[in-house]
Amino acid sequence: MRRKASRAVGPRGSRRRRWVGLIAALFTILASVPFMPGLAVHDIEAFELDKNASNDTDVVWQGELGTQIKVNDTSVNVCERTATPATPFTILVEAERMTVDSTSPGSFGGSCAGTKTTYSVTRAVDGTTLAAHGGSGVSSRVSVIVEPVPKAGPDWDQVYDAVLADPDATCAALGLVECSYIYDGIGPTTFTGGASKDHLPIEGWNGTSGASPDKAEILNAYAAKAIDDGEQILYFGMDRYGVDGSTDIGFWFFKNEVAFNEADGTFTGTHAIGDILILGTFTQGGATSTIRVFRWVGTGGNESGTIQGPDGTFGDCVPGSANDSGCATVNNTSIEVPWMYTFKGASESGWVPAGGFFEGGVNLTDLGLEGCFSSFLAETRSSPEITAILKDFTIGEFEACDTGLVTTPADGAGTALTDSNANSVPDTSIGTGTVSVKDQADLDVTGISEWDGALDFYLCGPLDAPATCDTGGKKIGATLPVDETTVEPIVSSAATLTEVGRYCWRGEFTSATTGVPDATDSSSGECFEVLPVEPTISTSADATAVLGVALDDTATLGGTATQPGTDGANATYPSIDATAGAAANGTITFSLYGPADTPTCTNLIGSSTVTVTGDGAYDASTGTLSGTFTPTAAGTYYWIASYSGDSPNTLSVSGSCGDGGETSVVTPNQPAISTVATAGPVPLGTALDDTATLTGTAPQPDGSAANGTITFTLYGPAATPTCTAGNLIGTSVVTVSGDGNYVASTGTITGTLTPTVAGTYYWIASYSGDLPNTKAVSGACGDDFEASTVIQLNPSISTAQTFTVKDSATITVDAGAGDLAGSVRFRLYENADCSGDVTLVDQTVAVGGGLSDTVETTPVEITTSKAILSWKVEYTSTNQGHTGVTSSCAVENASLLIDNG
Repeated sequence: MRRKASRAVGPRGSRRRRWVGLIAALFTILASVPFMPGLAVHDIEAFELDKNASNDTDVVWQGELGTQIKVNDTSVNVCERTATPATPFTILVEAERMTVDSTSPGSFGGSCAGTKTTYSVTRAVDGTTLAAHGGSGVSSRVSVIVEPVPKAGPDWDQVYDAVLADPDATCAALGLVECSYIYDGIGPTTFTGGASKDHLPIEGWNGTSGASPDKAEILNAYAAKAIDDGEQILYFGMDRYGVDGSTDIGFWFFKNEVAFNEADGTFTGTHAIGDILILGTFTQGGATSTIRVFRWVGTGGNESGTIQGPDGTFGDCVPGSANDSGCATVNNTSIEVPWMYTFKGASESGWVPAGGFFEGGVNLTDLGLEGCFSSFLAETRSSPEITAILKDFTIGEFEACDTGLVTTPADGAGTALTDSNANSVPDTSIGTGTVSVKDQADLDVTGISEWDGALDFYLCGPLDAPATCDTGGKKIGATLPVDETTVEPIVSSAATLTEVGRYCWRGEFTSATTGVPDATDSSSGECFEVLPVEPTISTSADATAVLGVALDDTATLGGTATQPGTDGANATYPSIDATAGAAANGTITFSLYGPADTPTCTNLIGSSTVTVTGDGAYDASTGTLSGTFTPTAAGTYYWIASYSGDSPNTLSVSGSCGDGGETSVVTPNQPAISTVATAGPVPLGTALDDTATLTGTAPQPDGSAANGTITFTLYGPAATPTCTAGNLIGTSVVTVSGDGNYVASTGTITGTLTPTVAGTYYWIASYSGDLPNTKAVSGACGDDFEASTVIQLNPSISTAQTFTVKDSATITVDAGAGDLAGSVRFRLYENADCSGDVTLVDQTVAVGGGLSDTVETTPVEITTSKAILSWKVEYTSTNQGHTGVTSSCAVENASLLIDNG
């Protein structure tokens, strides 16, 4: 017998294979088969223990051949042990199936313990091979094959098919939690050495090359385990090469992994408390079989000190007892098997004679022997005693217990994360700078109903893909005790993350139950993303502004996240469970573009950079200015406020050209114009004029004074203010240079400003403006001070004579008192006595220089109706050495004869 490091399938030398496959349809069919009352080990509807290896099939020992069968025979003589079935029915003779079409009483010779019957048959049906049959003993037995027969569970042919299809099979589709099939063949190794006994430690066992006695030579071995409604059932079986006698057998189910080393003949692995040993007998011809169940205790056992038991002794499965927690049975007639099997002396494979096939099962739950088993070993023994010499063996993995750990990232409330950005990685947001996350674990321990252990959660990050948290990380929360009663999912303590990035959890289950393996999940499915926040920025610029005044914009920043913390307890990942960092940093850049009629942000005129400290309102005017925010040209200006973000927790955000609230309209100046025209009345033929005072203009973009023109327009004459093209008489265009007074007469005149018809004339003065900075302005027809009156009088005529008069006086003085100095006053009266007011002439002429001076009046044209005119002349001296002198009235006089008829 050689050790099988893995389960072999097929001919000698091929390796064991396992099959894992969930054939849902098959499982559904099996589960729907009506339950048929049977043994306690059948009650969970998990397996057929019925003396054959075929699912939903009964094989009945019908009798023995009464005579040999030749290849061309169509009649079969049978010595029947049971009543003849109704035809047609199927029989098995060695490896050939035949259909019995009719039966008749047999007349063949020889002795018969039963009833002689002759069957008329159709040979080699169902794909079997036509052959001659003339054996004796077990090889001459005739079996009746009854199928289909719905039963409570699967059978070994399905286990074989499953393992053949997939070497990692657990037969889950068959309702099992584990299954195994091992092809051993004849030899090539067997137990050897006195320490190779069941009650001695595995470390001392040995094997060697060679075969065992034929009846103790194992060809195939198989095992399975089922769990249902909390009940654990082990199923086991083997077949042997020779059937000429009984052989004691055993099945070990080891919690630890045990293997045979072909190179040196030793075994690796050790016994564990609770290993199970099931002893039975390969009975000859299918006689009643019994089994005993023992367990390894190491010390203190009642069997050689190391083994305790039997914990149960059970009889044959057929018919068995309904209350049994175990049973075993051996085939009592020929059966078919799908695997490689050719018994001693047979010419064809695929069938097992009576006494060549053993199967059984025990309810571990009933016996208090539940457990997980990593390996199983089938053996033949020299006797039923615990201390018996061991012969052949086959060994392989069983792995009836498994631990599945699947962990799923969750938020702080324990809800599984979702993939918000469709990149196949679940995610959460850093929020305001910290986010709480958890891990939730689904722990699936199969193959055992009671177990315990501990669960730990670790978190790594930020990590670059595809790295996972397969080692290290920060342990989150305390170790959690877990067992079969723990409510799932098992949720970790919360971890606080202060930095965005990719994080990965690791769940570690440490088993405290022998045979239950530890489990870890650090797969990429444990990874998730903490996404940065996208802040909001809302802006409000000066909606309108006066030319020459600086514009301003206010940005309100919201939704930023604090910076990553750095004081976490794990030096590799210091941002996990750290204190939140400072408020978000970065800058807001305010950019001013324009002027433009439509949102166009290419002509930058100024920008300002403001440092950010978290959420809040920020003004462009407080930043570092480049360029200018004081437009020199009127028009519409556009702001864009952009936040740089603060990596990694806060993304950047920017407004767009033309956003609402981000337009500033700078209006041109509205100048004023006041005018004062020639009021009149003025005589016809007089040139009229108008003066306009311009105020409130704005400089041109280059800084020079406002340009443009004032157009003075003169309309009339009209009785009321009327300024139409029909009464336009002239215009004057004056060039403007900023604020000031501008006169119509100084401009370029078209038409005339000198009316030719008397009447009232109306002026309008209009300033063209100087875009973009200064608007136009105009007076209106009939404005105050903008009317000029031109008159033309119709005179009357009257006549009057006039006379031109002149008088002179000579002043003489003797020498000795100085020169003359003073004045002479000439007065002409319209009477003879020089009385009353002077109405004609009253002139004073200075006298000076020398002792004599003659002075005279300016000639005066007079008009008078008086006939007598008298002069009076007076000298007034200013030299104290002289006196004044006055002439007498009428010394000079004139008489006129006046006729103004």
